[in-house]
Amino acid sequence: MTLSNETYDAKFFSDQVDGSSLSASIMVPWILDLRAGASSVVDVGCGTGAWLAEYERNGIEDYLGIDGHLPDGHLLKIPACRALKRNLADPLDLGRRFDIAQSLEVAEHLSASSSKAFVDTLVSLSDVIVFGAAIPGQGGTYHVNEQWQSYWWSRFEERGYAGIDALKNRAWYDSRVMWWYAQNTMVFVNRERPDLLEQVRAKASARPVVDVVHPNCFRQYRDALENAHMSKATHDPDYEELLQEHRLLLQSLPRRFKDPGRIRRLYSESKSWKRVMLRHPFKVAYWWDLYRVQRRRKRAEQAALVN
Repeated sequence: MTLSNETYDAKFFSDQVDGSSLSASIMVPWILDLRAGASSVVDVGCGTGAWLAEYERNGIEDYLGIDGHLPDGHLLKIPACRALKRNLADPLDLGRRFDIAQSLEVAEHLSASSSKAFVDTLVSLSDVIVFGAAIPGQGGTYHVNEQWQSYWWSRFEERGYAGIDALKNRAWYDSRVMWWYAQNTMVFVNRERPDLLEQVRAKASARPVVDVVHPNCFRQYRDALENAHMSKATHDPDYEELLQEHRLLLQSLPRRFKDPGRIRRLYSESKSWKRVMLRHPFKVAYWWDLYRVQRRRKRAEQAALVN
């Protein structure tokens, strides 16, 4: 899927720079230690290029960044000639391979139907892949395919790549690394390269990460928080006033919309649902609700005028 430039604007990229740069400054030396002798890197979903800039500072001169949307001007931290604009949801063939292929916090922005093609792209680029993607409930801008690490682990295993949790034990307790990189980043190595498998496994720390949360526990508390928020919303002092103020709109709302904040947003944004659709192309259910609200509101207003 191709997104408009408004989807990933200057603010989106500027919000990434500091966290990405600091995390990269810590993790890139670790990655190069795992893949000793590496001289080339490709970053699929490079964003601002902050990670590639750090690879260059660590001696990597042969590198390439690929993304569906690249920032303009000073936000791009690598030379424009080193950045390739491509739709990441489509298969990609560069006609060459790299010592390291990296993709961090990118796959969740692509539809689930694109997962196979995206993994195929990565394995076509390198025998060593540094990969991480958002887990369910992590949240973020335009996350449409949040999956547990086991999902991606299986996708790479199907393509003959062995998963090695080689970075988490270094990054987990390092406060300089953003928690999503510490939590999600894994290394996958082509099983047809036993020399690389042995190299990465030998460099991986034996110290286990013991401070972990079971997915079902995480899901239970997340659902409890959401339910508590919905319960509070229905008892908000402003709720009755809001009901009266927007009575025509509320007549058309599905019963599940009990959050006053969401009602206000719907009421405001449904006046221009097409613009909202363009800004939030992944949130199909969201803009469809806006469209329905707009359509039903007009019918209710027309009925009120007739009466």
